[in-house]
Amino acid sequence: MIKKSIRKHTMNVLDKVRLPFITYEPILRHRYLMRIHDTNVGDQHFIISSYTRPTMNTNIVEIPYIMTSTWVAQPIIWEPIEIKILDVLPNSYENYFFEWMSSEVVNNKKNITIEKLDPTGVVVEKWELWGCFLQELNHEVVFDRTRGDIKMTIVYNRAQLIF
Repeated sequence: MIKKSIRKHTMNVLDKVRLPFITYEPILRHRYLMRIHDTNVGDQHFIISSYTRPTMNTNIVEIPYIMTSTWVAQPIIWEPIEIKILDVLPNSYENYFFEWMSSEVVNNKKNITIEKLDPTGVVVEKWELWGCFLQELNHEVVFDRTRGDIKMTIVYNRAQLIF
């Protein structure tokens, strides 16, 4: 009589299912770009080191009427955003932002696009900001690190998440 050897089943359930190979990558700071649409000098591109996303607030008011109420939303108020961009050599961006902020033109508003890139350089998130102007500008020169940042607070009329 021939003995057959029976092996114990060692395959995991996940091995049987054959899930597609999924990889994840964290969002990296150097994959954000800011594009300022300037009519005087053309589009300007900057690498963002950190920023706050556009947020909005609205005030909802109740209007009572006999036994019911109607709720009305006041106009949307967009909160200012803070952006830090990398200042690079040989051309410092500091002069561009100082000229924009100190311009004596009454309506010196610009449109800004903020893009998030994936590892291959494809845009995966895009914000459009309209009617932007600088409220605050600060150029940090940090000698214990390898880079300097330009920090700015931008006020805008309207924002839209394109995708």
